Amino acid sequence: ISTDGMSWTEESGVRISTEAGYYDASSITALGVMHNPTDFPTYPYVAFYVGMDASGSYSILKATSADGLSWEKVRDFVLPFSSYVDSPRAYRYDSTHLWLYYTRDSVGVGSTGDSRMYVISSSDKAKTFGSETSLMSGATAYQLCLATVTATEMHLYYTAPASGETVG
Repeated sequence: ISTDGMSWTEESGVRISTEAGYYDASSITALGVMHNPTDFPTYPYVAFYVGMDASGSYSILKATSADGLSWEKVRDFVLPFSSYVDSPRAYRYDSTHLWLYYTRDSVGVGSTGDSRMYVISSSDKAKTFGSETSLMSGATAYQLCLATVTATEMHLYYTAPASGETVG
């Protein structure tokens, strides 16, 4: 916790941690948290995180919290991927839709040069998601984040290799 944005102290709570035999058994590699008390009044903090299992497969997983400190995994929520996925970011688009943005290996062979941006939509408060849509399909993107500028305008920021660099 911080009161000035510069000095931080760790608060007690139940962290999201790896678990043998689960989709995050090997590691947790990325995390995105949203606070949404409108759709989730009993657990207004929702984390979408990337877990890697013991075989090297990646999944986007979900955890919830009433206070942002003590977390519980949502065991029946798994979005599996054959290769790496990163940077999950949830956004409440309107009173019906929640969008989940992320980057992933578009080919499935593990090359960072194939990392692209995607979004999937949920109309049932993040219980299930539809099929993914590619965003800016030609742009290599490693990480992404969102900012709402106005009620009708969003900005999507992403990291990419510098011009002229080789990735592989």
